[in-house]
Amino acid sequence: MPDETMARWGSPSDIEIGFFNSWSHMTCRVSWIYCGVDGRAHISMSAPTFMLVSRKEGARAETPAYVENAFELLDEPGEWYSGSMSNTLFYMPCDGEDMTTATVVITDDNRLLSFRAQEKSAPHHIRFEGITFAEAAGERALSGHADVQANFAIASENLYERNGFLVNVHNEYRKPDAAIVIEAAHDLVFDSCTFTRIAGAALNVEAAKDAFDVAAHDIIVRNCDFHDIGGSAIQIGGVGRYAHHPINDDQVVRNIRVENCKIHHVGVEFEGSVGIFAGYTQGTVIEGNEIYNLPYSGISIGWGWGEEDAGGSTYPIPFIYETPTPARDNRIANNHIHHVMQKRLDGGGVYTLGNQPGTVIENNHIHDNPGWPGGIYLDEGSGFIEVRGNRVYDVPTPMNFNNRNQGRIDTCNVHDNDFGPPKQQE
Repeated sequence: MPDETMARWGSPSDIEIGFFNSWSHMTCRVSWIYCGVDGRAHISMSAPTFMLVSRKEGARAETPAYVENAFELLDEPGEWYSGSMSNTLFYMPCDGEDMTTATVVITDDNRLLSFRAQEKSAPHHIRFEGITFAEAAGERALSGHADVQANFAIASENLYERNGFLVNVHNEYRKPDAAIVIEAAHDLVFDSCTFTRIAGAALNVEAAKDAFDVAAHDIIVRNCDFHDIGGSAIQIGGVGRYAHHPINDDQVVRNIRVENCKIHHVGVEFEGSVGIFAGYTQGTVIEGNEIYNLPYSGISIGWGWGEEDAGGSTYPIPFIYETPTPARDNRIANNHIHHVMQKRLDGGGVYTLGNQPGTVIENNHIHDNPGWPGGIYLDEGSGFIEVRGNRVYDVPTPMNFNNRNQGRIDTCNVHDNDFGPPKQQE
């Protein structure tokens, strides 16, 4: 508990407290602050986020890492404070900045572009070339952000208790919003576009959200530059009920290509973000991209820790599916992934979860990732994946297996790779 000075700060409900724990970056809003008889400030946190981050599985909120958005902390050039009560933004200019001539962009718009079906007619055969998409505010939960992994958040609905912790049923966590959202659309191309100055995620390709919805498919993102992104750059598919067990093929996110893009300086607001995320997808191709300067994993593909696969996993869950997820036939090839895992741990240049028959990770060049393990990481439930022809070095563990339960490691074929010796963590 801090001293009584903090108890005198104005507008405590504007204040946000951040927590880091291994792979997670969580934020929680303050409700109120008072001075106790012990002369210290006592902080009450907003619900439900603080309860969720304190009881969720995996990396939970423990010791606060930082405090932000208090007017009393505005003391260095480049800092700013947004006061909800006064509807005013305060900014302390950097050296050489003249606010009378500076260009200032303030927006509360989360969305730059949306594709949705209208009366069963989905948008299709549209091409965007050489366009810059910029200045999107990003979604901010009122009580904070309860990151579970890859910036997906635990939600207050659909919860159950497992071993004393709270879990969303079948890992159906909340996907972050994005500046550009593609729902129920197909045959779209983004070529040589720039995505920048976006507070949340940049681009979402959506899975079906209900029994009557359809998924996006046949989308190409090529030769694009993603940088200065608060969340993840590209999020393909989802982790919800109709993502892991769709009713029909129209609900499967399929045939998505991300090729020859530069993805860098991503996750600048939320350090649990990744360069490219793909959930329960089919035929996703991520090829020829350069991914660098990220706080966490470069590419994260798959979901579920094996729990949604046919027969379930070793975790106790409310019910088990007897049919597989749609995750299969994905390809991650010829990417240059370096200087990722800069701030968080337990991720890699390429990170996987769950069964993905026919999926290949090949000919990637991965190096200089300081966070453990940092290379290629087959995490829980990863099965039926081939890893070949990759060059991985200057990382703590070039090839990491955490998929031994249920014999999943025996279903994976790892061969003909060039793995350098493990690098000691600094």
